Parts: sequence; C-alpha cells; structure tokens
Amino acid sequence: MAFTGFPLRSRRPVTSKGIIASYNARLQQVFIDKVAWPGASGSPLYVASGQVVGMVHKRGIGAVEGLAFARPAVLIRDFLAGHKIPMEGAE
Repeated sequence: MAFTGFPLRSRRPVTSKGIIASYNARLQQVFIDKVAWPGASGSPLYVASGQVVGMVHKRGIGAVEGLAFARPAVLIRDFLAGHKIPMEGAE
C-alpha cells in the first residue's frame, strides 16, 4: 500500500509505503503500519497497480503512534452516491 499527499505543507507530493496492519469492520477503518505526517489526511491509499482502495483520514497518536488510518474507497463511494455527489473517473 502507498499514499501520496502534501504533508507538512510540502510543495511537492510525498509518497509513503506501508502495509495493512489490520481492518476494523465495526469502525470501517483500515490500520496502516506506516506513520502519516500532519497534512496527509485526504491522501489516496492505493495498491501497486494504482487502484485507489481508500483515503487516509488521520494519523495515530499516543498508543497508536506510527500508524495511519484510512477509510475504504467503497465507504467513500457509497457516501457520495447517497448524497448525489458525482465522482469523476469512478467505475
């Protein structure tokens, strides 16, 4: 897995690679074994083929420092569809 964004007010994109550490179905949250710097929220989470599978929404602090948290793409797609918000490029 990787995510690319503009953390720490970077003017150039930064890509971080990690692995899925866990998935919590009740919270619908992916735990990524990779730190997400401040400002990485909203970054797409994708696999080697480039397929977006989620979106980073926060970084771990305290006991979960060193992890990033993401929401699955299907959850985001369903939310947008439920609010009649079109997604460009969605299959």
